[in-house]
Amino acid sequence: MSRGLTLCCLSLLFASVLSAEWELEYVDSLGCQGADMVLGNDDNLHVVYKKGTWPVLLAYAVQVGAGWEQDTVLEGDIAGLSSIAYASDSPHIAFAMGYNPSHLYYAWRSGSTWETEAVDTTDWCFDNSIKVDANGVIHISYTAGLMDHYLKHAYNDGSGWSTEVVDSSGMVGDGNVLVLDSNNRPHILYNSQEGRKYAYWDGTAWQMEVLGGGEGWLTLDNNDNPHISYTSDGKLFYKYYDGTQWQEDTVEVNSAGGVLGQYNSIFLDADGRPHISYGYTLDWWNYYLKYAYYDGDDWQIEQVDTTSKYQTANAVPSRVVVDASSKPHIIYVVGGGKIKHAARTTAAGIDEWDPSFYPQAFRLLPNYPNPFNPST
Repeated sequence: MSRGLTLCCLSLLFASVLSAEWELEYVDSLGCQGADMVLGNDDNLHVVYKKGTWPVLLAYAVQVGAGWEQDTVLEGDIAGLSSIAYASDSPHIAFAMGYNPSHLYYAWRSGSTWETEAVDTTDWCFDNSIKVDANGVIHISYTAGLMDHYLKHAYNDGSGWSTEVVDSSGMVGDGNVLVLDSNNRPHILYNSQEGRKYAYWDGTAWQMEVLGGGEGWLTLDNNDNPHISYTSDGKLFYKYYDGTQWQEDTVEVNSAGGVLGQYNSIFLDADGRPHISYGYTLDWWNYYLKYAYYDGDDWQIEQVDTTSKYQTANAVPSRVVVDASSKPHIIYVVGGGKIKHAARTTAAGIDEWDPSFYPQAFRLLPNYPNPFNPST
């Protein structure tokens, strides 16, 4: 609705700003656990998760138009969390299977058929993260070992799988996140007894650094510098390397108590701005979804879903990506074993305006009566 405002001799037309809205929908609503998501080069979302109790299904869902199509990759004793990448017009999945012990496997889709192969059957294998480099080489980081966990890296350049130990200094490797830089070299963020650790391959050897903090996620910018979201002491932090040293910023502090920042993930948009999805709770049990992004001046915080509680089993993180239209999408698991998709209806950093509120005309109008000459 338009309103007129006269200031001295100037008349303007204005209207109001509409707040950001999120559209929520179910990807799958029956017996789901864990979920990983990737944005394909077709700008569609691809999700992997496990479903059911016995047999446990390794399930896959893809966003098609306004809906979702589900598919079963295989049936078996799927263990822990799986991960997904997308390359050469096909999803690529890493997963652990088996109960005593669980080993690491790789699946990909060839046409309408799923193919699988073993990656590491010499170790107990758990958490994993998969990426495909520019040359088509498959890379997987994963936790190995039964009593003393350690971090491993596997890769397949077309001649078979090779595996190596990245870090075995104590109880390390859980919650690992893998990304590849512009030289196809792996960078991994993972848990240790000292807090979060960061490892990367420099072309000759693995370099490692203790960063501290709790749960976190990793991505790289266009200069191959790491950017990390993490939680510590009930706060959400953003940390990045500027090419010389680490910089850190507090995203949000939970002043009301409870826990804030758990189950987080980070994504950099085309302009290099960070977007973070995360959970918050006041009672240490009922977690709800929030979203933060940096607009160039400050952090903007939004409450995405207050109707569904996080499924806290297996410490399942949310996953955030930003599409080609600068609109964020988040995948997360809620109570009852349901996977939800939240999509922002407008691009982050761009408010949706009612066009009728814009200044639409500038007019010089005569004042009547004239305060300087009442007769005119």
